[in-house]
Amino acid sequence: MKTNATIFFLLFLTSCKQDVAVDLPPFEEKLVAISYIEEGDSKYLVYINKTIDPHLDNYWNYIDTSFAMAKVMLSIDNVPFELRRMPKSEYHKYISSVHNSYGRFFALDKKVKNITNVKLTMEYQGMKVESECNMLPTPHIENAVLTGTSQSSGYYSGMKVKISANFPAGISLYMIQLIQPSYIVYQDSVNVWYSSQYSTKGYFTSTNTDRNKEFIFSNTSFSSNTNQRNYIIVLTRIEKAYYDFALTSKAQFNETDTFLPTETTEVPSNIRGGYGIFTAMKSDTAKVTLQ
Repeated sequence: MKTNATIFFLLFLTSCKQDVAVDLPPFEEKLVAISYIEEGDSKYLVYINKTIDPHLDNYWNYIDTSFAMAKVMLSIDNVPFELRRMPKSEYHKYISSVHNSYGRFFALDKKVKNITNVKLTMEYQGMKVESECNMLPTPHIENAVLTGTSQSSGYYSGMKVKISANFPAGISLYMIQLIQPSYIVYQDSVNVWYSSQYSTKGYFTSTNTDRNKEFIFSNTSFSSNTNQRNYIIVLTRIEKAYYDFALTSKAQFNETDTFLPTETTEVPSNIRGGYGIFTAMKSDTAKVTLQ
């Protein structure tokens, strides 16, 4: 009796199966740009791609990865610069920052100081996009204290950072990064093995009345190796456009950099005529010893 009921149930599921047609909105091809201009870098990068027509079968095969005729311009404080197209052999190490192995990076090999305003212009196959941003000053880290919490199995599952800084007036957004540099894991007379550098980041708001801030990095995997107790704290004042883009991009894609969407999420954009993010940032760093 139980066997007959199981067969009936399976036949019921089979009879209910049917194809469902999904109506996709009309496709409009647009350019995509991702660029984080950080003062002090010796190379400014702009990643360029374009939207993909989902109506095509195997649409990944239709992506144009050359962008040979694209023109990418940066205007730094009203001084224009045309960027060069980077060969694939040069930009492979930057791919993980955009969660996509397609598209192309363009570069400006120039170090510019005291930046206040940056404008981006891209033209390709009759399409044109523009954006601009201001370089927000980041306060100097006057003092920093780092303590580890919840130590187990040779790792800290939480790190607490306390910083003192002269935050500017008004409410500002900040990104804080904690970096554990690589260290010697094992050494003999012939070989030296180093660990990988590990870092994590978080976000917070502050005003000029907040001189001291405390931030806890939870769910981290910092090694509690007694030979490596030196860390680097990076404080960066960011625009809200970057903050919104960073959070929604993390929700849109897996952590594995395989460009597989986890859920449908509308990613904010500040690119006029296209999609993506263009922002400038200036960071302050402090070296700190784990207490």
